Amino acid sequence: MTDFNSSDHINSGYVAYCGGNFDSAIAEYTLALSEDDSNYHDWSDRGYFYFLKGKYQAAIDDYTQAIKLAPFIADLYSKRGNARFESRDKQGAIDDYTQAIKLNPSGYPYYRRGIVHESIMSYQSAIDDYTQAIKLAPQKKVFWLKHALDLRGQVYLLLNRKLEAREDFLAAQAAQNK
Repeated sequence: MTDFNSSDHINSGYVAYCGGNFDSAIAEYTLALSEDDSNYHDWSDRGYFYFLKGKYQAAIDDYTQAIKLAPFIADLYSKRGNARFESRDKQGAIDDYTQAIKLNPSGYPYYRRGIVHESIMSYQSAIDDYTQAIKLAPQKKVFWLKHALDLRGQVYLLLNRKLEAREDFLAAQAAQNK
């Protein structure tokens, strides 16, 4: 019988995740973290598995542990923001996306923060965030560029700004056809 160490559990957990067995993945990562809790990747990965299972508070807790270990990683704040949004903690989500933007002003946290602002009917803030997301969108990320244009267009429609909405919908179509 072979004794498993932390990295063996991580490897087994990753294989379980790849096979869609999130419960086993969580169990293996839990064993690994009980042996070595110093790697933010492991906390973040398990948080993601919890997120996929709809266990948002557990995901938030794991992302918080990862952030304690690596407070300079913007992606960790975005991931926790996603879990907070799904758990209906919209101000917490806005705070996390804002911190991600401070650490690394990329399009994704602007895009996600725009979704939160739209959900709380803070339409101008949503437009501002979608605009930043569109400006910062990498050319390779056509899907979410298109989605940001569509969402901003929808907010323009809510504000009865039909010409701007039409421009965004046409730009979204053009982005999709590239």
